[in-house]
Amino acid sequence: MNIHAKSPEQIQAQVAAYTREAVEDTGYWKGREHEEVFRNIGNFAAGPAVDHYYTVEHEGMLDDAETTESYHDISADGYIDYLRSKGGRRHQAIEQRKKFLDAYADFAPDVTPLVTELKQIGRVERGFHPSLLGTGTNASAHSFEHGGKQYIVKLVHGSKSNGALASDRRLHDLERGYGLHPRLEQLAAISYDDGAAVMERMSGADLWHSPLANIAAISKPQLREALHVMHIAQDAGIGFDPNGSNFMYSPEDGFGFIDYNASAETYSDKLLFFVDAISTMGMYNDAKQTREDFMLENAENVLRISALQKLRSICDSEPDQENYTLAIEAIDERIARADEYIRNVATPGWLENQLAVRPVSESPTHVRSDSNTSRQPIDTM
Repeated sequence: MNIHAKSPEQIQAQVAAYTREAVEDTGYWKGREHEEVFRNIGNFAAGPAVDHYYTVEHEGMLDDAETTESYHDISADGYIDYLRSKGGRRHQAIEQRKKFLDAYADFAPDVTPLVTELKQIGRVERGFHPSLLGTGTNASAHSFEHGGKQYIVKLVHGSKSNGALASDRRLHDLERGYGLHPRLEQLAAISYDDGAAVMERMSGADLWHSPLANIAAISKPQLREALHVMHIAQDAGIGFDPNGSNFMYSPEDGFGFIDYNASAETYSDKLLFFVDAISTMGMYNDAKQTREDFMLENAENVLRISALQKLRSICDSEPDQENYTLAIEAIDERIARADEYIRNVATPGWLENQLAVRPVSESPTHVRSDSNTSRQPIDTM
């Protein structure tokens, strides 16, 4: 089989699918086999070798002796046998990867200059880049425009990080929601060479940074549609990150879900995450340092209760109550908590006591959210 007659994207798609599906991670550190293959995946596509060996040095965990271990992480025979057994390029795992690898070429004129610039600056400098939308432990998300639409490109931190493997993991997660619903984050392209993943930018603000106007705009039809999207996600084997920053809301487009993953979580789990996210909407809009902060939180609690009551009404009407029992209990608890805060604020002297133990910072770190677009926090890829 002359693999060099194929495009680099085709070869990379094949090697990636083979590695993730057929190569066991037997390295000393979990994931070490896959790490090294993806770190060298560009060489597989460009060079004559399909066999790849690497040596890793580490200190023994049971004693202080330094040892050296070698692993055979991809074999020519195994690779060819895998392709034959899966029908070659027609195998879905290969086709999907090639589709998103090929798509990156269309974005290249707009995204490559940004990626090149971001890779030349450090993590701290990236935090001040005008394209920054959000940052996580291991990656940052940046906005760019292409064809009149807004997109996001995600890059891992550090020159030694394995962006190719991170992008492949992103593909593995987001391909489950591809084309299913516009309010499930949509993957657009990936590049192993740039270590980048491109997604369509979802409208709205994340729930933790949602302004008062957003919380007030939540309607029953939008909540019903959110539950419908969660059913679609459940059927597709999609799990949600419970952080409120991964739930989006737009008054025009309703709720959306980003940074989801392949997971066996239940529909009941998704509902609980959603309840938590709504009950904390706008939580980063204040730092509870001033009277104004506390009154903003008070106003948010009034609106949160309204949204939660609407959600409870919908859950009550569902015929399959087994999936909704825990969610209803959680809603009642969150409503009681918000109501207690409102009663406390109305109690003479309570607010003054709170302010007395919270001196105003000279350099407040919080930023009030006053629009429907916010930085879009991301996961660690």
